[in-house]
Amino acid sequence: MSSKKCKKDEILNPETNRCVKRNGAVGKKVIAEMNKKKCKDNEILNPASNRCVKRNGAIGKKLLAEMKKSKSRKSRTSRKSRKSRTSRKSRKSKKEKECGDDEILNPKTNRCVSIHGPTGKKILNKINNFKQILRELIENKKIETKGEIKKILKERDIDYSNYDLKEIIIDILNEILIENVKELIESGKVNTLREIKKELRNRNIDYDNTYLKEIVINII
Repeated sequence: MSSKKCKKDEILNPETNRCVKRNGAVGKKVIAEMNKKKCKDNEILNPASNRCVKRNGAIGKKLLAEMKKSKSRKSRTSRKSRKSRTSRKSRKSKKEKECGDDEILNPKTNRCVSIHGPTGKKILNKINNFKQILRELIENKKIETKGEIKKILKERDIDYSNYDLKEIIIDILNEILIENVKELIESGKVNTLREIKKELRNRNIDYDNTYLKEIVINII
């Protein structure tokens, strides 16, 4: 079973023996658990490609900046949690709770549970189903903002209070970008990065230059 081969933008989930998207919720968990790669002192791990990059390089500086912002947000949240005892602040603190690499937050109990257990698998399944709903909205209705997505979810009476919409939307947009780039390269319609960018713009697909280069390198 372990010899099963997956596509370049996928990774094998050993629990189900199925290929899952590397940028998806399950894929990220599998990568974090299986590929805890160590880098040199002057390098940092790029989770998108699972490669070590120079800290003073373009990608490394971007990753360090994102880590700094993340730590700053956690610090502000921690201070707010200590200062306030109101129920509203308490609920906010619960939503921002972080779990280990092989764990996921159970919104009902606000406790971290294993992604390999029955409860963890059920939560992941719900997340993937919700993610599929969002992807259909983004692809079929061509909506561009989180506000538009929230409006449609409310109209459909779909509860999104337990999900980080921003993070899931970013995952979906990355998946769409990877799929389009892969299709362009494999079809032979484009031969250069400039041609890929032009075709993506024609399809109204946004991209980050640095991340796009990584995607092309990984596919080739």
